[in-house]
Amino acid sequence: MSPNLKLPPDQQQILILGWPKTASSSVFKWLADHPQIFCSNIEESFLFVDQENPYFNRRGFSIQKNGIEKYFELFKGSNKKQAWLEGTTHSVYQDYMMNFVSQNMESTNAIMILREPVARIFSSFIASQNNFSNISKKLTWSKYVESLLDNNMESLRSYYSNIYSYESSKNQLASSNYAFWIKKWKKVLPDKKLHILFFEDIKSDPRNVMKCLVRDMSLEESFYENYVFDKKNITLNIKYPFIHKFAIKLRPLIKDSFFVNQVKKIYLKKNTVNLKNDLYSEENQDASDKLKKYLKSNVIELSSLLNKDLSDWMKDRKD
Repeated sequence: MSPNLKLPPDQQQILILGWPKTASSSVFKWLADHPQIFCSNIEESFLFVDQENPYFNRRGFSIQKNGIEKYFELFKGSNKKQAWLEGTTHSVYQDYMMNFVSQNMESTNAIMILREPVARIFSSFIASQNNFSNISKKLTWSKYVESLLDNNMESLRSYYSNIYSYESSKNQLASSNYAFWIKKWKKVLPDKKLHILFFEDIKSDPRNVMKCLVRDMSLEESFYENYVFDKKNITLNIKYPFIHKFAIKLRPLIKDSFFVNQVKKIYLKKNTVNLKNDLYSEENQDASDKLKKYLKSNVIELSSLLNKDLSDWMKDRKD
């Protein structure tokens, strides 16, 4: 028998289910600023992660251990007219999250953000090397793709200092089969409740994307008329990884303030360089094309499923 995972009566919620490195942090921030929405006090709580998943209990708590009341605690201070917003992008892969949503179907709007899969995998790889310093810079994109396609990721384990990055990297082929996951979720939620966005549209016209999104969720779209769309969680290229590792450990101990944010800007300016790791550079070209070829059938299936032209995703290389 499934545990009771019901929301309070009449409580609406918005869940950003997936995918990582698709501007999900930016969308979370833009939604959180909307007066009809109240965001969780932790953007990615990992509360509904399956027990066999490495991310289970990552924050030191989970619904399985602590009960649904732990989820409610994330939204202390909200009023009944505000929809709750939670944004664990790994939720798209979790059966436990599907169980939760199935018990709250009428109260849930779920968001999936898609991005050309090779670009998304590359962005995740570079971010893990730089933003989070979880992958050694000695590991090249070409070597990573070769091991990924050969199902030989275990040979790269020594390059990873973090189990989460390793597991995510190891599972990127399955994770990027968007059609597979969308079909699973379509069995849980009706189309009107499952909102599929595209990274490329968000990048080119965030105002229109956000206005359409909240309109579809019966929220006021005029909020975004004069809204300033700042970007969050931008992929970096770190000059000195050993300094950045120290900064990452130090950051949770420091409260946000104007001064801290100014120091952060100065630090990032001094410890980053222009991102030279281009997906289609001479060094990365062959690996990127091989990965794109491998994923082509997935993209074709997705295009048919969504009735959307995704031919730009299937081109062998950037023009």
